[in-house]
Amino acid sequence: MGAEDYRELTTAARAAAANEPLPQRRSRHEQSAERWEEMARQAEDTAERKVINEAGKRANPYGQR
Repeated sequence: MGAEDYRELTTAARAAAANEPLPQRRSRHEQSAERWEEMARQAEDTAERKVINEAGKRANPYGQR
């Protein structure tokens, strides 16, 4: 799953929270949205680190200093 997928789940959880009349269930949906949002940020961070690591390997393929 990519960050976009997690963002879609965030949107769905926020929509479910907005339509939920029961406070505890609304809170649960809001918490889920926060977790999905955090997972999206982590996925983006991982993708950025992957690009940086690959660039480093291309620049120094044998790991020599």
